[in-house]
Amino acid sequence: MKVIKLGRKYDPSCCCPVSPGEKQPEVVYPSLYIEGIEDVELAKLPEEGTMTVRYKICNRSENLKTEKTCLTLDILAIEKADAEEVDLDADTGDALDKIAASVAAKLKKDY
Repeated sequence: MKVIKLGRKYDPSCCCPVSPGEKQPEVVYPSLYIEGIEDVELAKLPEEGTMTVRYKICNRSENLKTEKTCLTLDILAIEKADAEEVDLDADTGDALDKIAASVAAKLKKDY
């Protein structure tokens, strides 16, 4: 499977507004919120990296006009998480692109 980039251009009409004085992001990404899990391994996750999860699609909607797909996923398990070196001085989008390219290279090598 090819890498699917999930970033999209920031649109204030559909995204959470930024705080006053805060710089508007150029790109926004979907987030994953996990709570109430009593497992010490969850607290050991690296700040950034790659993760393999087991999931199940709960809801899928497709807009044929705009060719956009929306998914609601149940995350059943985190199977693997690896830390990645990230340049903290780089722009967030550049850093994520670098990580995505690294993951794509690893996937290509593994398959």
